Amino acid sequence: MKLSFSRRTFLIAGSAAVIAVVSLAIWGLSNRGEKKTKLPPSKPIVSDHGERIEFKENSPGLEIIKSKEIGKDGEFINVEAPARLIASTSPSVSGGERIILFESAELNDLYVGYVHSRNSLNRSVKNNERIKDMFKHRVATEKDLVEAETQMNNDDAELAEYEGKLRAVG
Repeated sequence: MKLSFSRRTFLIAGSAAVIAVVSLAIWGLSNRGEKKTKLPPSKPIVSDHGERIEFKENSPGLEIIKSKEIGKDGEFINVEAPARLIASTSPSVSGGERIILFESAELNDLYVGYVHSRNSLNRSVKNNERIKDMFKHRVATEKDLVEAETQMNNDDAELAEYEGKLRAVG
């Protein structure tokens, strides 16, 4: 009994075999490299208006807290916490708003940039709302709307940058 296969049959069978082998290889490699995802540490439980903070077991927050038992009830302890003053306020000479005095010119520049970017964001949010309304009533183009949204997002990013820099300084 002789079976005759045409060239087309060999081509289809060969293609199916190659696809099956490649699929099995991909499936085997994807299952082999499964990694356990490390969950972020759970947040501490804060209660009694912040007077009680409870950490879960093996929490990274526990590593930075050290406790020692001290004498009897009623004894006082002195606690020193290192800090630095980066700004102070003083009354204005003209009797207007209080003046903020920073310890360095760089901090002053950061604060001025922060206030400027906050004002820019407020302006661009209002402009974006105006352009949306104009677009809704077919007075503005979609390009105007996209430009207003882009400007608002850029101002938001700039504000976040200055806020992050100020937080890093303290």
